Amino acid sequence: MTHDDELQHKIEQGDFSSLPPDNIDIKSYQEIFKVLNTTPEYTLPDNFANKVVARLEHQNKRNISFEYFWFGFGLILLLASLIVSLSYTSFKLDLGFMKSLAPLKHLAPFKGVFIFGALFVLLLNFLDHRFIKNKKTV
Repeated sequence: MTHDDELQHKIEQGDFSSLPPDNIDIKSYQEIFKVLNTTPEYTLPDNFANKVVARLEHQNKRNISFEYFWFGFGLILLLASLIVSLSYTSFKLDLGFMKSLAPLKHLAPFKGVFIFGALFVLLLNFLDHRFIKNKKTV
């Protein structure tokens, strides 16, 4: 226990006999406790807590909308940079699937449709879990 803790504990207990009367620390602690024991001159309105909670909820909603905005903006910039880089480099997507399987060779020109379909199903699954399954049904 430090000197300040001992001093504070003795003053809280009201034990002034072992303390020197002219110590500035003791006078400071006594003054602090005297001020802390007084009641404030004003009171908060009855709906103060409700206003604080409403303001925090509003700020939280605004922060979430900004997060969605920045997420969408970043996604659009990412897609734009992908399109620009693919167009400048003459990139051709060739994953090599459907060429080795003889019965599916005639489907090879449509590999983009298959990739889009797989990604679209994943997107629908994500949206289903995010917006539909989270709602509680009665």
